[in-house]
Amino acid sequence: MKKIFVIVLMLTIIIAFQNTSHAQEVGVGDIIFEENTAEVITHGFLINELSYNITKLHLFIAEKNIEATNYEGKTLMTIKRLEELTKTDVIGILNLSTNKEEALAKYLSDCNQELQKWDIISAYMKQEMGILKEDMQSCLVEKNISDKAYFDAIDRYDQSIMQTSLDESIQYETCAAKNRIQYNAKTGIAQKLVFYLWVLQKKYDLLFTKQEILAQNFTVFRDKILPDLTQIDQLLQQYKF
Repeated sequence: MKKIFVIVLMLTIIIAFQNTSHAQEVGVGDIIFEENTAEVITHGFLINELSYNITKLHLFIAEKNIEATNYEGKTLMTIKRLEELTKTDVIGILNLSTNKEEALAKYLSDCNQELQKWDIISAYMKQEMGILKEDMQSCLVEKNISDKAYFDAIDRYDQSIMQTSLDESIQYETCAAKNRIQYNAKTGIAQKLVFYLWVLQKKYDLLFTKQEILAQNFTVFRDKILPDLTQIDQLLQQYKF
């Protein structure tokens, strides 16, 4: 019986060693990519699709040598560019252009370039806001523990623990408030970003489907497409941040 146990133990160690060796071969830091799958394993646990996208984002940042701290500024610049494109008077540009097909293609290309940034920016913002929310909730949990310790200390007439618990409660309340303020601030940025992306996507889809016929028969179809563009402009005027 003892001999069987030793054999089983040795087999277990060999299998574990082989798994460890495989992890070292295909691992990137603490992250292991399963070959031919869309799953990521970190410290032996499967993580969800969002985490996988975030991992890809981090690898993208590393490859492009872009610091994550620059993304907030890049997000604001993207929103500004989206706003400019949504408010661009396309009909006015085509009226003045001698090569309408080229002018419309250039505008649509600019729109598409900004719309393509959404995957990277949204992944980063989701990660950042998720961390802030988790930190806020963690601080609130710790505050509740400190509050309970404070009142328990009062019942025991323990001034030392009472004061320590009160100080910790204030500290955790400050921590929760700080994370809440940052979360709400970034929520405002995210809402503005999503709004302009939504409006620009509508404008892009409208013009892209009619690109060829509008460029080649501009005078005929200008008045037909103008009401749809005017409706999009009205969306911009009605929405207030």
